[in-house]
Amino acid sequence: MLMAYEYKSAYALCIFFSCYRAGFWTPYICGKDLGGMIVPARGPNDFEWDPVFQPDGYEQT
Repeated sequence: MLMAYEYKSAYALCIFFSCYRAGFWTPYICGKDLGGMIVPARGPNDFEWDPVFQPDGYEQT
């Protein structure tokens, strides 16, 4: 789908939600984004975008 585009940068946004923190039932949300780029699929295709997202500074998806 992106073959026609030269610019293929992307970022992965992972969010974690928990309702238990330090002994109390309190909502807690944390998140982290990770920059990278979209590459031709490599490796197994059994988890969503894993085979096509290569994080910045890494050679593997």
